[in-house]
Amino acid sequence: MGVVNGGQLAATRNLNTGGVTGAISRIPFMITTPTTVQNTTTETSLLSTVAAIGSKTIPANYFTSGSLFKIYMTGTAATALVLPSITMKLYFGATVLASSNVTFVAQLVDPVYWEFTATCIVTSTGASGAITSGTVMWLTSLGALGPYIGPQSQTVDTTAAGDIDVKVTWGTASNSNVIRCLSGYVELMG
Repeated sequence: MGVVNGGQLAATRNLNTGGVTGAISRIPFMITTPTTVQNTTTETSLLSTVAAIGSKTIPANYFTSGSLFKIYMTGTAATALVLPSITMKLYFGATVLASSNVTFVAQLVDPVYWEFTATCIVTSTGASGAITSGTVMWLTSLGALGPYIGPQSQTVDTTAAGDIDVKVTWGTASNSNVIRCLSGYVELMG
């Protein structure tokens, strides 16, 4: 596994654990300023690198079979429209690992809390490696409830570097369609 060194993820497995065995958790990337996606149907990252600590790029050949990574994000969402939708996609590089579509069932003029979690395990490595993921996205109030998605497996090239990212797309462009990611991080384990 890699280690964080000055905000960068190093592709090294020479980790001095001081005799401790088991998985060691690392957070190589964390946003430090909220990210807002509003009034657009263009797919946009919620894990913006504009104000962040570290890197969400995983170096080539970093993963081994059994490597685990998690993504956790919280924020708020609001819309004055009835039945707008928003799609949230989890990426490794250009590969979509999971996708969750939420349709709002009521107007949410006041922002409501949302949470997104994803747990992904590398089941095989190489040019035709595989990552299995399970994701959950939900909103409070009567707004909407995003389904549990997973587990599902996608073919990925673990021999190439790739960004871990979560991107959203509003179904309708409207100034009242606002989603904010207030906190978010990537965690590597194993």
